[in-house]
Amino acid sequence: MDHSIRRRTTHQSPVQPRQKQLANIQLHTYEVITVPVNVRPEDVDMLAEAKRLPRTRIKSVSADAARKTAMHVLRDRVHDVYRVDEVAA
Repeated sequence: MDHSIRRRTTHQSPVQPRQKQLANIQLHTYEVITVPVNVRPEDVDMLAEAKRLPRTRIKSVSADAARKTAMHVLRDRVHDVYRVDEVAA
């Protein structure tokens, strides 16, 4: 059995994978208000009223997907998502 590496010639080019046709997906911008890990649960509402909780803008297909994305991206710094608002374009 020959285990040597063969040189690829032009007629042996690799088969290119087919491009998947994506549906026309409309992305929306959401502002996700998060609760950092160093905030006590009893202080969350007070900080939210004072607009002192961090806000992150995320483009996503839905509010739920934006919430999940924020939790994933900020997983080490965020304890919870307080609210998700759609931002008017």
